[in-house]
Amino acid sequence: MLILTLNAAFAALFAAGARLALTRAVPFLRAGWIAIAAGVRQPDYRAHVESRRLISEGGAFVIGGIAWGAIGIGALILALTFALRALGLS
Repeated sequence: MLILTLNAAFAALFAAGARLALTRAVPFLRAGWIAIAAGVRQPDYRAHVESRRLISEGGAFVIGGIAWGAIGIGALILALTFALRALGLS
């Protein structure tokens, strides 16, 4: 009974963490993509320093969004694993 409770608790914690991480991933990806698109729209973005800086900052946001998304998917997999184990023990 203790293992069942612990599995259910871990499933709930990882599900909450997955929800938090995935909700943080979307704004990072959106902001990064918009920054990259705005920088590339400039006619001389390869020679203009500020456009290149904007593109590199957008890339950092995209990488951050991908990292948050990967953390969220990992936490979701762990939540499903613990939930299935808890259901198998009941």
